[in-house]
Amino acid sequence: MRSCHLTLGSSVTRALAGAVLLALPWGGSAWAQLDQSIDSAIYDQAIEPLLLGPVEGLTTGWHNAPDVFAVPLGTELTFELLAPVGMTVQWVGADEVSDVEGRLLATCSIDSIGTHSVGVDVFDSYGQLWEDFECAIDGVDVALDQVRVRAFEVVPLGMEVHRDLTNEETMTLFAGPSVAALQQIGQFEYVTSIDNPLVFRTEVVPEALGALVEVRENGVPIGLGSTFVRAFEDVGARLVSAGPVGAERGVALQTYEVTIVSQDPPGPFQAGVPVRFCAETNPRGFERGITWLASSKYGEIDPVAGRGPCFETRFENINWTGVKADHAGTSADPQAETEGCKLSAFTPGGAAVCADPGDLVWCVYTVRRKPGTGPWPIGAGCGPLGGSLIGTLCVRCPGAGTCPDWAGRNWKHTNAAGAVICSGEVVGFATDDSKQACPVGSLRAEFN
Repeated sequence: MRSCHLTLGSSVTRALAGAVLLALPWGGSAWAQLDQSIDSAIYDQAIEPLLLGPVEGLTTGWHNAPDVFAVPLGTELTFELLAPVGMTVQWVGADEVSDVEGRLLATCSIDSIGTHSVGVDVFDSYGQLWEDFECAIDGVDVALDQVRVRAFEVVPLGMEVHRDLTNEETMTLFAGPSVAALQQIGQFEYVTSIDNPLVFRTEVVPEALGALVEVRENGVPIGLGSTFVRAFEDVGARLVSAGPVGAERGVALQTYEVTIVSQDPPGPFQAGVPVRFCAETNPRGFERGITWLASSKYGEIDPVAGRGPCFETRFENINWTGVKADHAGTSADPQAETEGCKLSAFTPGGAAVCADPGDLVWCVYTVRRKPGTGPWPIGAGCGPLGGSLIGTLCVRCPGAGTCPDWAGRNWKHTNAAGAVICSGEVVGFATDDSKQACPVGSLRAEFN
């Protein structure tokens, strides 16, 4: 099995090539420090997944390489690795390797029945293994013209909305991207809202080639695999197809967006008082298929679900409550509004951020965002901590006296459904241990 090495050129090294090297005042070589600087930059960069190029007759685009897959005998494969400058890569099982304008490429031909292994190890400048990838590839004795799609279907990914949902189930659904139904309007024609996760399932013959089933939107590759999940964000009509080139099967899919246009009576929900909502779709004409969901932390909801352009429901208790029309939702949390920190719009996924210091007193801490949480989309998650690691967090003072010293404690920020969307640790008091107003723009959070 062939093993080949390539080292990615350093931008620092390229900049110094052909230049005049200045003498250092302390003497000696600057390369140790340069190496250290290069590595510091490298450690902040991630290794991208190993990519698999177009496979003749099966795929037309570049995709993340599956760990295990099969190809017809005689297939030539091309892999690509994107790695930070300064790394050394070692390909295993490749016939040829090359560096084409910074693109690390490897090719191999699968000419015999059985399992072939192709992989790559990535080492840092100290020779330490940084990342490794390996693909197990089976050679299958089948001609390309014998590969066919036996069945292709699309189904919703999420839980079905119905009138017997529990409070917890309604909140789980409310926190999701869309509660829309997938409506079949023809033999291979469907309609649903934007942001609704759909599962595309393809049964291919021979089954061994399932990992290389390519899914396409209007002919453009969007994914790989016999089971593929996608939520479409744009309004419009599209053809979603899957299978070998020229022998694929597909469905027509129309997506629309929803806007809640009225609430009667307006304002905060009232316990036991029916409230009616109406919505419109873009493009118009899909209002009859809108799925409605009413959600609450606790207490009876009557009804929980509905269908059509308008929906009327009633909440027994007023706690956190929300109503959703497909992907569009509105909610309220009266407890959050009365805890002293007047909030900007508090919606699932929205940051609980102080818009006004309020009249009550708070304990204010400096916090460090946990790496890997945020930055989130605007209006969600870590809020003002989205672009930085350090910020301030307000906690309602638990009682008389000074604020607790919570340095070193963990904190979490949750959305309306209770899902953690930002977390980290408390560094210490922002100013002192006395109670004070909540600074405008600070996060609110509960302790664990």
